[in-house]
Amino acid sequence: MKINMTTDYAFRIIRTMYLQDNRIVTSKYISEVENISHGVVLRILKILRENNIVKSHQGRGQNVGGFTLKAKMENITMYNILTIMEGKIELTFPREDWYIKKYGNKCGINQELYRINTNLIQDLQKKSLYEIFVGKKKETSTEGKESEKNHFRCHNKVKEYAPL
Repeated sequence: MKINMTTDYAFRIIRTMYLQDNRIVTSKYISEVENISHGVVLRILKILRENNIVKSHQGRGQNVGGFTLKAKMENITMYNILTIMEGKIELTFPREDWYIKKYGNKCGINQELYRINTNLIQDLQKKSLYEIFVGKKKETSTEGKESEKNHFRCHNKVKEYAPL
């Protein structure tokens, strides 16, 4: 199983929006910060909007339109974004009726792949994006909020990001 580049981009777009602390972010800004083509950013934002992850804001007068996160990061997991962007997670293909009649569900390879698939889904559902971005569960207190936003995990390394 290989994750599509657009799914990786979706995670990066969500991360960039998270760092904006509920401020409206333009698709152009996301495109420039993440070095993703503007058309691809717009296509991914449309998918995320249709799935209630982001909210679009119409620009009026001198107010610039853009996007904000609609979903709370502590309620969204990697599984949610992966299934939105990629569809159902399956390591094996669905068996046809003729196959099940002929061989039954006793194939050891299929059983093992099913077990691995089940564990993969459970692992993807374990941590919220907030926990992944920040490296810990969200505290009920607002103390330390700024320092949490400046330090968060990406690709198993902690990276420093300047406040935007």
